[in-house]
Amino acid sequence: MRKNFLFFFIFLIPSLLYSDILLFYNNKKTSLTTATLDSWTYVSLNDLRKITETNYYFEKSLKKFYLVTPQHKITFVQRNPYYLFDGQPRRLFLPFVYTNNNAFISAQDVVSILKILFEKEVFTFSSLNSIVIGKETFNPDSLIMSKKDDKICLTLSSKSELITSVDDDGKGKLKLILYNAVVKPTMIPHFSNNGSIIKITLQQEMDRATLLVLYNYENIDKIEKELINPGPSIRLTFYKKKRKPVKKRKKTHFINKIVLDPGHGGKDSGAVGPTGLMEKTIALKIAKRLKKILEKKGLTVLMTRKKDKLVYLRERSHLANNSGADMFISIHCNASPRRKSAGGFETYFLSTAKTSWARAVEAKENSVIKFETPKEKATILEYILWDMAQNEYLRESSELAECIQESMGEKLHIESRGVKQANFYVMREIYMPSVLVETAFITNPEEEKLLKQESFRKKIAEGIADGIVKFKETYERKLNQ
Repeated sequence: MRKNFLFFFIFLIPSLLYSDILLFYNNKKTSLTTATLDSWTYVSLNDLRKITETNYYFEKSLKKFYLVTPQHKITFVQRNPYYLFDGQPRRLFLPFVYTNNNAFISAQDVVSILKILFEKEVFTFSSLNSIVIGKETFNPDSLIMSKKDDKICLTLSSKSELITSVDDDGKGKLKLILYNAVVKPTMIPHFSNNGSIIKITLQQEMDRATLLVLYNYENIDKIEKELINPGPSIRLTFYKKKRKPVKKRKKTHFINKIVLDPGHGGKDSGAVGPTGLMEKTIALKIAKRLKKILEKKGLTVLMTRKKDKLVYLRERSHLANNSGADMFISIHCNASPRRKSAGGFETYFLSTAKTSWARAVEAKENSVIKFETPKEKATILEYILWDMAQNEYLRESSELAECIQESMGEKLHIESRGVKQANFYVMREIYMPSVLVETAFITNPEEEKLLKQESFRKKIAEGIADGIVKFKETYERKLNQ
């Protein structure tokens, strides 16, 4: 039913959408008129006789169309899904159509009939819009790509000598025109984009075929075309440019990422001032202010905590080491429960405590270990290994501490207690320059008042930031010399 309906629909249309298909057989070639309807392609039987040497005629009264060769007779009947080949019925893919004094059968049926008429293999190439009868019609019959040293060769093998011309625009597009050639898409070799030859395509026309080669002209020095003997083969040779070895630039090092560690947090309040001000609160506020200042200077800043939360020491060090950070700054408030008048700021780097005061500060800050779970606590062996690794950054950490202490002294009008060293747990696992800043004495009533003031905390943050930048500039100069 579908085929009968399609037949009536086509038959009633006075004109169809016409185009051409190229047909090749040995040295013969012609253009077949085609009509497209409802996505089906029909081919003119009238045009087939140009290459098949057939006569044809149409009996309107019987609605029959005949194709006659010296050996065969083919009969088509309108509205009939079959045709007769030498009297034997054969099935059509789509019904025969006669309109505008022209007979049409589907492209699929044309291929079947050509196979029977010529007793040869028939090739159809939609990409080239062509039909080829018999393998011997193809010329050239192969395209081979070969690579050697600094050149890439494309070799066309042909049965007979081809007349060719080359059109190279010098900007990556080369056309090799092959006159009177019949080609097939499958002759294009499989290759991966090697940076020189990008793509190879074929185009088929009635009197010629075109081999289009897209190449990277920045990588190609010159292209040569030559005839290869014996045999009428053509070779295109693409010569790659010889590049001078590029000297490896010395890798530059920069300090771009900083980890800020606000001390204590959660159930670990740290030191507590006379009015109840907690170290964990002030440390977090200063760290947040410092983060904003450093980010305005183009640095990336990570924080071990952003809220009032207990973060285990090992978690802090893992964050620093696994983030690719370049520097670790731990922020605290100092305390002296027995001597309320003690005041000022100081900066520590990791090493063995040398004074009784440094040991006291070390004990205070390391007291957080009591909040660690057995899982989080490290073994003695681990601490020994971490101490050995930290020796690599001992000098840098000392210099960083000096820069921060000096810059804070320019901002704060309280006592500068200098740079000290102590063995803080929080810095034992840190594999980068690292310091611990004791900003002011929270146990000193006067300094507790200052720590409550936003303006004072801002000066602390600015002082630390200035010290970081000073160290960064000096350290980068040394690294990149």
